[in-house]
Amino acid sequence: MRNRISMLTEAVAIGLVAFLTIHAGATGAKPEGNIVRVKMEGKKFVPDQITIKPGDTIEWVNEPDGRKHQVTTDPQQAMDANNVSIPKDAKPFDSGVIKAGESYRYQFTVPGTYRYTCPPHEMSGMMGTVVVQP
Repeated sequence: MRNRISMLTEAVAIGLVAFLTIHAGATGAKPEGNIVRVKMEGKKFVPDQITIKPGDTIEWVNEPDGRKHQVTTDPQQAMDANNVSIPKDAKPFDSGVIKAGESYRYQFTVPGTYRYTCPPHEMSGMMGTVVVQP
């Protein structure tokens, strides 16, 4: 007959293996790329230029300072269409309004250079660049 310590040790080991299996992606799900955070502080993106790999995701985080922001590469959303651009095979993205304390994520799959802006603060120079390098 097994004692309580060996039974407890076995239960902990089984639980640990199950946890590691699920969180290591052994379920067959494709792991997500890296998540890189860009802060929206005042009227600027921090950092305003970043280089990532295809499959990586950027999360723009609106600092809780009361301002509403937006992240867009859509020329129809930008104050000046010349302030945004995307690679040839990419589609424009637009976050809509991001309230203070909220965030927006976008996964980049097409290599190239993306220039984006925050239309409410575009004339104050709130623009950024993402370079996706294979």
